Amino acid sequence: MSGITKSKAAIFNAKTQCKMLEPYMTVLWNKMPCVETSSVPTMAVDHANRMYVNPDFANQLEPMQVAYCVLHETLHVALGHCKMLQTIAAGEPTEQQAFVWNVATDLVIQQMLAKHHKCSEIDGIITIDGMVPKASPPTAMRDVPGLEPGMNSMQYYSLLMDFYKQQKEEQGDGDDGDQSGEGSPSDSQSDDSGDSDAPAQALDPANAGSASDGIPKPWELSSTPSDQTMVDHHRQEVREACESQPGNMSDRIKESLDYQLQTQRDWFPFVRSCVCREVSGAKGRKHATFAQISRRQQAGLPRMLGSYKAQPKVSIICDTSASMEGLYQRAFTAIAQGCRGLSKPRVVSFDTQMHDAKNLSNAKQFEWIGRGGTRLDRAVVEEDSRRPQAIVVITDGETRWPDSRPRAKVIICLVKKPSNYYPTPSWATVIDCSEDARCYCG
Repeated sequence: MSGITKSKAAIFNAKTQCKMLEPYMTVLWNKMPCVETSSVPTMAVDHANRMYVNPDFANQLEPMQVAYCVLHETLHVALGHCKMLQTIAAGEPTEQQAFVWNVATDLVIQQMLAKHHKCSEIDGIITIDGMVPKASPPTAMRDVPGLEPGMNSMQYYSLLMDFYKQQKEEQGDGDDGDQSGEGSPSDSQSDDSGDSDAPAQALDPANAGSASDGIPKPWELSSTPSDQTMVDHHRQEVREACESQPGNMSDRIKESLDYQLQTQRDWFPFVRSCVCREVSGAKGRKHATFAQISRRQQAGLPRMLGSYKAQPKVSIICDTSASMEGLYQRAFTAIAQGCRGLSKPRVVSFDTQMHDAKNLSNAKQFEWIGRGGTRLDRAVVEEDSRRPQAIVVITDGETRWPDSRPRAKVIICLVKKPSNYYPTPSWATVIDCSEDARCYCG
């Protein structure tokens, strides 16, 4: 009983230390119950923000080391890692996906905490300067092709997944029939030592809680959807506290929390409103006509001239080069909705030459066919000769642009990050519609 009391006191003191070191996450620690159990090898947190602690593990650490572990586990909750993996895996992740994701997120968190808390790191955790866990033969983390410090969790996940798959192919594990990705990379080595007295690896990615990978573990208590809703609310409070009491927060932590917790601006309505704004300023002058009844017309008097506003002509140029396949659909739909209520926009399919051009009232009428290179400078010049008020270009940006400014307003919707090799012209309105429009560390 004394061991349980001692470990609870260690966690309580660790939370107190953490509140002084990183006060913006206080709300998570205030609402984080501690569950002592020998079923968890070391320490873990579930997606309902409950901390599970093995008393034997907590009792052997120094106070600041316990605080480091609490910080590490809490960042999994604050950054919403469980939801991110479910999005990547498109549902329930496999064991292998969960393991690799835990390694990737542990790498990110270790680098986040290194700025202010490296002196409190414990032996056995995943580090950027350490070894790849469960790799055979042993491989240094920095020897993984493409892996380097400062990357985000999705980038680490992608590189490590490729690394583990390549190792499995080299070891000739095809006879196992595990082509679905099930089973963790630790399967082939988990039985190397049957010695149960061997110390558990600290913050082992193979034994992470559901706060990291979203998979409930046998030792976790049952939770309800309302628990996750409450955690999401607390995470928003963390976001608000970031501005008022940052404490010793490192830049990487703040950048990740800003991205994960602030209300994200969806570019879909932004593109639509931008198109509407640009073309609304280009509407023609009022035209007098007897076809419209004047608002000042009085009964019994001769008919007065009415007026109407000419709708702007809008051309939409779709880059149909081979590199655009699968990237244009959402941006095109947004633009089509932005032009709804105006005259039907003229939609042009263009790579190095025009392949199709017609006025559409529905985005579904557009048929895309992948082709070769890209020369949208020709497309813009050609469309500008038709004297539209606005030209909207949907492209990945890997193209040349006209040397001189066209007569029409030009809106460029980039479905990939802007390229330094193909800079966008200063006279165009550029909208970044790429998936990684804002990079983040978490």
